[in-house]
Amino acid sequence: MNYVGADANANAFYVKAINDFGLSNEQRRNLIEDLNQDGFTDRKNLNADRDLPLIDNRLALIQQLAPTTTDPVNAAAFKEAYQDLIKMRERITQPKTNF
Repeated sequence: MNYVGADANANAFYVKAINDFGLSNEQRRNLIEDLNQDGFTDRKNLNADRDLPLIDNRLALIQQLAPTTTDPVNAAAFKEAYQDLIKMRERITQPKTNF
């Protein structure tokens, strides 16, 4: 999971895993929703140089995969992960000022 969005082999393995109906709905959902957790060193202190490329790559992966999913579990999980990654991206690109 740490390399999904950063490595083509990890992406290919990931796509197979989330579409493996031998896994439970919960397992597949967790694999998708964990895109906003695994692979980030410090989620409370996101960094543009370190984290933004991974966030952008994962958003692009979701944009590629979500439209063709026929599984409602995966579709809902993609929506959740996408929203969370967008919020993470905004925390980096639009930081709040303390004025």
